[in-house]
Formats: sequence, structure tokens, C-alpha cells
Amino acid sequence: MFCLITGSSRGLGREIALALGRDGHHVAVHYKDRKDMAKTVASRIERAIVLQADVRDFEEVTRIV
Repeated sequence: MFCLITGSSRGLGREIALALGRDGHHVAVHYKDRKDMAKTVASRIERAIVLQADVRDFEEVTRIV
């Protein structure tokens, strides 16, 4: 399964992304402003990519999906 977790560079989103990664899922680690934090989260997941977008902007959400 491939999972896109918005806001996964910190907080609850981070914990969800890490848990899904531990379960073997492909995870898209999303961030708006905290690229370094998102890269750190992704580095702890075997199959992860990092995506940037402002989820308030429909075009940006369409781009990352």
C-alpha cells in the first residue's frame, strides 16, 4: 500500500508515517515548510519519498497526488 500522510514532518502525522513505514508500507512524507524535518522522517522509513505542498492550495494538492 502507498500512503500519503499530510503534515508528516512532525507531530501526529510523523508518528503515523513512521508506524506505516514500520508496517512495510510505501510512505509519502509531506511537509509545507519543514523540509529538513520531513527528510529526517523519511530517512527512518525504508520506502519513502518527500513531497512539499501547501494543502490549502488545490493545485498543489493535485500536483502531489
